Amino acid sequence: MLKGRSELSLDVKGRMAMPARHRAALIDPETGRSVVVTTVHPRGFLVIYPYRVWLGVVARLEALSDEQGRELRRGMIGNAHEDELDGSGRILITPELRDEGGIEKEVTLVGVGNSFELWPTPAYREQRAKDREKLAAADLSGISL
Repeated sequence: MLKGRSELSLDVKGRMAMPARHRAALIDPETGRSVVVTTVHPRGFLVIYPYRVWLGVVARLEALSDEQGRELRRGMIGNAHEDELDGSGRILITPELRDEGGIEKEVTLVGVGNSFELWPTPAYREQRAKDREKLAAADLSGISL
């Protein structure tokens, strides 16, 4: 399970060092490769998927046959970038993805189960404040945490 939050910086080439604690979870047990796919989420942030998880996402997207499905495929599959961790544990966030995600240098990587969300740090902080407000007003009595 991918979990936790890390505040990171991109280098001048747009590479981001994956925190060491997450690298093993990104290695495919069959191939031994650490392939990840980065794409644009419909809500604007970037998503980083381990390759095997990405294959399941693609299958679900391809099963959608309506206009919304085509839009999701265009946005997610059309903007996907496959990469492998380099010897220093870095992945490239392409200029196109940085542009789509509003990313310049400072980013926040958030593990959300089977993928990571990658946000510009200021946008992540704004979203977390909104999330906290919504949760403070929500009835959580039926949820056992």
